[in-house]
Amino acid sequence: MWRKKPIAKARLYATALGVYEASINGRRVSDELLAPGWADYTKRVMVQTYDVTKLIHPGQNAVGAVLGDGWYAGRLGWMGAAQYGTRPVSTPSSKSPTPTGRWTSSRPMIHGKPVG
Repeated sequence: MWRKKPIAKARLYATALGVYEASINGRRVSDELLAPGWADYTKRVMVQTYDVTKLIHPGQNAVGAVLGDGWYAGRLGWMGAAQYGTRPVSTPSSKSPTPTGRWTSSRPMIHGKPVG
């Protein structure tokens, strides 16, 4: 069942193996470029938290992401391409409180595919 009342608070937790640009209902959630930044993907993956309350409306909402190879699947200096993997992957998660104060969440998985 989709919510009919306005959302009081909503957060988007996003990360990627690669780089991403997240959006909700066609609007970017941040002005960041190349998020989440470089990391040694064998040791850690950084997660960003965005307040997306103003982007959510009652009823159905659409969460999207544009993925790029970044340092995960792209070139990494003199080491060449695909040092950590061959395709970017993102796992955004959104959370919003229910009227009882509990938080609900959803976790879609987005895999990058070559365009063209």
